[in-house]
Amino acid sequence: MLFDGDGNRMTPSHAVKKGTRYGYYVSRRLITQNQPGKLAGLRVPAGEIEQLVASQLRRWLLDAGSICWAASTKLPDPSAQRELVARAADTAKGWPRCR
Repeated sequence: MLFDGDGNRMTPSHAVKKGTRYGYYVSRRLITQNQPGKLAGLRVPAGEIEQLVASQLRRWLLDAGSICWAASTKLPDPSAQRELVARAADTAKGWPRCR
């Protein structure tokens, strides 16, 4: 989940300008609160956040130790862990490269 500096949950949204769709994340309070005046909150371009998340997820999938640690209580069998590590690496290698 994504939160702004004040602890408000952020939610995905978009705008269309001249036929181009722009995605971003916006502080939930800007969407849900009907108050006069200017509310504090953030609007952050979605592309930057999504690239960061995808990059970190890909890095995690390639880290065999992290995969084994996360699965150790559910998959105590070493051969099952090796299979999971191999499948995670295959998934990561097929993942689009993030810039």
